[in-house]
Amino acid sequence: MGGVAVRLEVDGLSDVVVTVVGMSFDDGQERREHNRAMVDKYLHSGHGDALLHRHELFCEDGISGLWTSDSGEPVFAQGRENIAKYDVWSSEHFPDWAWSNITIWTTDDPDRVWAECDGEGNINLPGHDPVFYRNHFIYSFEMRDGLIYREREFTNPIVEMRALGMPTPTIELGDFPSA
Repeated sequence: MGGVAVRLEVDGLSDVVVTVVGMSFDDGQERREHNRAMVDKYLHSGHGDALLHRHELFCEDGISGLWTSDSGEPVFAQGRENIAKYDVWSSEHFPDWAWSNITIWTTDDPDRVWAECDGEGNINLPGHDPVFYRNHFIYSFEMRDGLIYREREFTNPIVEMRALGMPTPTIELGDFPSA
């Protein structure tokens, strides 16, 4: 196996050479690019057969869910098997969902990726008439070994409530300066 040789001075000995096996200077960049591609694949799997296989992008103990729910608590599935069930549920309740205007950002940590996009499609939620729904989304992805460990979706639940015809709260902002 090859490696990177590094010359060190240890206790006055300047000829100590340490070889780090299996690493190269571009390992972080390659991992970053792979993880970015996985997030892109996730965001192009909103419906159809791709959605039903999306759980395969996750670690066995992965987490996927919505971090901005009407309860104020995250709603998520944990474990690849439960994420597969979540994907089936999504295929039934968001049958033609698609994301657009996708922007993906990598970070200093190759295993952290963020994305921002618009999403739209028909939603068929229990207790509500089917409606067309559109919202803006921000995603946080934590990766492990080239797979998604945790995906967190952030969106405005008030927009979804309005689309479903639900009454929404109003917060008085007083003299907030507006455009």
